[in-house]
Amino acid sequence: MNYIEKLNNHKEYLRNLILGDFNNPSNIKLFDLECGLGKTKTAVEVVTELYKINPNKKILFVTRFDDTVESVKNNSDFYNLIHSKINIMAKSNIAVAINKTTKYDYIPKYLEKFNVVVITHEKYKQISKYPKQVELFQKYMDILIVDEEINMVEAIKYSKKRMDWFSTVLPRWMRGRYEKVIRDIDLALSEQKEMLFLTFDINKNKEIRILKGQIKNFINDAYSRTQVKKDEKTGKDVSMVKRDFIEEVNEIYQIYNNQCIIMKNKICTYDKRIKYWLLKKNILLDANGGFNYIYRISDLFDTSTPQSKIINHSNCNLYVYNCNTTKYAKSKYKDFYEHVQEEVESIIKENDKVLVIGNKLDEKNLRFDNKNIAMNHFGNLNGKNAWKDFNKIFIIQTPNIPAEVYILKYMYYSQKIMNNKYTLYQHPENGVMKFKNEEFDKIRVSYISAELYQAIKRIQRKVNDDGLAVKADYYIINNDEGVVNLLIKQLKGINVYNLDFDVQRQERKEYDNSNRFKDSYADKFIKLLDSLDKGGYKKNWLREQIEYESKAQFSNKILNHPEVKKYMIYKNIINRGQRIIIV
Repeated sequence: MNYIEKLNNHKEYLRNLILGDFNNPSNIKLFDLECGLGKTKTAVEVVTELYKINPNKKILFVTRFDDTVESVKNNSDFYNLIHSKINIMAKSNIAVAINKTTKYDYIPKYLEKFNVVVITHEKYKQISKYPKQVELFQKYMDILIVDEEINMVEAIKYSKKRMDWFSTVLPRWMRGRYEKVIRDIDLALSEQKEMLFLTFDINKNKEIRILKGQIKNFINDAYSRTQVKKDEKTGKDVSMVKRDFIEEVNEIYQIYNNQCIIMKNKICTYDKRIKYWLLKKNILLDANGGFNYIYRISDLFDTSTPQSKIINHSNCNLYVYNCNTTKYAKSKYKDFYEHVQEEVESIIKENDKVLVIGNKLDEKNLRFDNKNIAMNHFGNLNGKNAWKDFNKIFIIQTPNIPAEVYILKYMYYSQKIMNNKYTLYQHPENGVMKFKNEEFDKIRVSYISAELYQAIKRIQRKVNDDGLAVKADYYIINNDEGVVNLLIKQLKGINVYNLDFDVQRQERKEYDNSNRFKDSYADKFIKLLDSLDKGGYKKNWLREQIEYESKAQFSNKILNHPEVKKYMIYKNIINRGQRIIIV
């Protein structure tokens, strides 16, 4: 069977999923055809076909980006909107898009009138918080088609700093009630120094309900505008609205009524209100579906029919530079950006177009005069085809997320009751911070690999009729062997080249050691700490590294040595339980 026949078979399979008689109201069928082969385009065509076959069937299409007319900047972009394409193909106004600004009163009318309704991932999540809205969509719509993974895990993180902030923005007379509500959270943060799982066995729902009622009745918009909060995206102070006060109490409720983890001086959980809600038939289009570990640990997804890899990448090259590119690691390099600048400018030839991917800070630190070099950052890539005519990509960032979020993802998708046999700790291995728990680390590895895969598939998406991908070069600076190996498996036939990327670390700030005894165990311990990267280290392991024999005396003689304590305060190093944590 040739490439065209294989591709048509995959598309026909998706067509049968949408048009077929089968229903799966309790799970989501995963369609994981690889990137760039027209999953969304095919789904749009079949949805239009379904209207012609059975105009009584109604489809809810969930996309990453806003599909409303208001979201486009010019008229030409209007025709790229999913609902516009459907209307053009159907030669009838059968589809509409709604977003978070659409008035609720209009939604029932749209659901009743239109055959296809397009909403965003964020709107889908928002609806999930309100059972009556879910029931409304389930009443009118038959088929759910989700385009790409929805980030369903909204992390809630509560710290003493956050408690202090919210107490100050509340009216003075309300603060006593609030402090009574959060007393057990405050106590847990004060007493628990180890990283561990936690479930509160105290019922605070009545007190939370009273506080929420006081906010609803006595805090108005005028008062709200006089208070400020940090905007999560920009980090800037912004005026609050009444909803912010209510949402703060809702998140406290989540902490008391969900499994939590204590990590990095925070109590963390996920928002249980955000959950998948299904229709009679449910389909997820996700090229990462075959290797993203969240789908394997969840009972919600039907992964029984994986789609085979059919693109031959033997005309493409993957260059892997062995260098740590986490945000923290890059902050310790002296000449990282100079090296990146040189490498990128050295690989661009006549008629080449290079896309450089990093984080927002990288965009500020790099400037390319060549108009054929573009920059962007993770979080702004998936689903976009703006760089499809580029033939080279250079990735200079490991798209990590906070360690606690990987664990929350595992908790959310597995729905397992967690206990403290699941260690939360990470350890350094070949320059990579890995989870000791293999399940958590599979979440981490597959997440980063999926982000890298989606990034490189933003460029040169053409495939010849024989299935051979048009030549493209992928350059990645990454030292995580597990991540890179999983990525390679997604690129059938790819040529891989391993390269060095020699950067210099910044000289560590010298600590005044004039008052320390040269070559004492305390001196050796400080030198050891000074040589280590960010992370948590077992005290027993640290003791062995300096060859200090007495376990019983280690804390008293070494950790409590005045110079060691002074050094750790100076470096913000944390002594917690059985670990020393370098932050």
